[in-house]
Amino acid sequence: MPFIPFELERWQSTWEHRVRFNLSESGVHPLPVHELLQLAGEDFTRIADIRLGYSQSDGTDELRSAIAALYPGASERHIIVTVGSSEANFITCWTLLQPGARVAVLAPLYRQTWGLAQNLGASVAEFALRPERGWEPDPDDVDRAIAPGTTLVVVTNPNNPTGHVLSDESRALIVELARRAGAWLPGPP
Repeated sequence: MPFIPFELERWQSTWEHRVRFNLSESGVHPLPVHELLQLAGEDFTRIADIRLGYSQSDGTDELRSAIAALYPGASERHIIVTVGSSEANFITCWTLLQPGARVAVLAPLYRQTWGLAQNLGASVAEFALRPERGWEPDPDDVDRAIAPGTTLVVVTNPNNPTGHVLSDESRALIVELARRAGAWLPGPP
């Protein structure tokens, strides 16, 4: 099976720090730590007393407990802390997908999961945001993409890069079709 490279990430790694004006960045411009702490009303000199070292790779017990407290019925054993969403996406795909699995993705999207799924032997069905529908997906496209047997449904909402927030109707349809298919739909409870 040929490996599908993550072309956007390769392009960014090559060029994003070699340009004077980066018009393709989807994140925010970084702040110096002292400015960030000033915005938070914190004394930036406190950071000088923090000891640097390796932490638990899945997050400290204290951090995982604090995150679990946000979700009724969760405990720290339900929480894995990752270094950014790319690591979380990788763990999700690696855990859920086997050769022959089916993945439905809302497009456009950050194509990491699209490529991971295919590199793990899964097939990918897209359902697109349609400009002519006010950036909502066509319900028939959603129905075709989230077919019975779908393992994973990937939705970014608000969407990156459009910024569109799906309507209540579109969200309800996606959730219902994922439930019917027995698919995993990552997101808040």
